[in-house]
Order: sequence, then C-alpha cells, then structure tokens
Amino acid sequence: MPGEYTFAVPYSEAWKGTVLAISEEERISTLEKESGLIVTEYRNINKLVQLLLPAPMIGKVYKNGYTVQLHEVASGQTRIGVKSKLFLEQFSFHNSELHEDSIEAYMRQELFRKICIHLKPDARQCLALFPDYHMVSASCPAAPPASKAGITGQAAPPQVTAPKPKVMPVKTVQQALVKAGYEPGPVDGRMGQKTRAAILHFQQDKGIDETGTVDWVTMQALGF
Repeated sequence: MPGEYTFAVPYSEAWKGTVLAISEEERISTLEKESGLIVTEYRNINKLVQLLLPAPMIGKVYKNGYTVQLHEVASGQTRIGVKSKLFLEQFSFHNSELHEDSIEAYMRQELFRKICIHLKPDARQCLALFPDYHMVSASCPAAPPASKAGITGQAAPPQVTAPKPKVMPVKTVQQALVKAGYEPGPVDGRMGQKTRAAILHFQQDKGIDETGTVDWVTMQALGF
C-alpha cells in the first residue's frame, strides 16, 4: 500500500476533508494548515487490526498514530502522504515503537479510504480505490502514471464486488448517524420512520444509492 496519493481536489478542500476524516476517530496533536502537517495521538488499535498481529495479546496493548502531510502539487491537485506509527505498551512499564509493514500498510489504507469518502461525492469510488481487506479479496493497485478515477499516479481501481453485509444493530446505526450530524430520532434500537429518513438523507449526501437500508456501502460510509 503506497504511502501517498494525489487527489484531484484543491488544497483547501483537501485540507478540510482530511481534517474532518481524521478527527472523527483520532485525537489530533498537531494541526498546521500552512505546512500541511497533521499528527495524531496514539490510540488503541481496533479488534480487527489485532487479528492481523502474530504475537499473543496477553499483557500487551498495541497503539497506532498517524502523521499526515498535504502538498499542493498543481492547481486543483493535492498530494496526501500518510505514515502509520505503531507503538507497543507491555505490562504498563515497557514501551517501544514497532515496525510491522503489513499492519502499517493496512492502517494507511483505512485512513486513505476515510479521507477519500470526505473528498469524493460517490463513496463507492473510494471503496474500489481503497478496499477493506476484511470484507473483500483484492490487492493494492500498482502505480502507473495516470488514472481515470480522479486520482493520479496509480492504477485504475480494481473491480470490487460488495459482499453480503453483516447485520448491524439498529441502535449502533442510530448512534453513528447522530455522530455524523443526522437525526434518527430516539436512539432506541428501533427502525422507525425518523431513522429511515436519516439513512436516506445520509445516503443522498454521500452519493450512495438511496435505499433507506444500511447496505455494505452505507456501512463503510458510516465508518463500520
């Protein structure tokens, strides 16, 4: 997974979308718009990433942080570089940095997809460019000179077939909608008219097919 991509968006738009994507789940420690630098604090990696680690988790806490750098390479073209930083806390007294290429690449992939969703009107393009390898079987694209997908310096996106989504609890969906700024009504675990309307509104804003159901693409756009 390459460490940088050039998005076909102006710098100011790329900066805003990147900050929003990162701040949804990460705590930002450094934010310098003029230099294009964003640094996050370390936080515990999620359970899906833990499954990729070869070592036992007993007595160990794995954390990850990001360093993100934005550069305006041309008018309407912004290059975004992402570095993933792994950290191991063992028995609360031994701390060390880690260098696991596969894990770092996976974490970069996850962040690039979240940033892309904030920069593109159609979230499905982002799922093709930056697939979730827990849900689909695909390989990272190579990096030839051009692309037709709105991002330069990489291959055209692989053909990704969305698998059947897992069942997401309604209450979890409602909480995600509230976090995203939508109003699903009471967070009570019931799929009522207000929740359905909030899903439709969210799908419309994200350029997703307006089904009113939480399908695979909607789940990804919500951050699951």
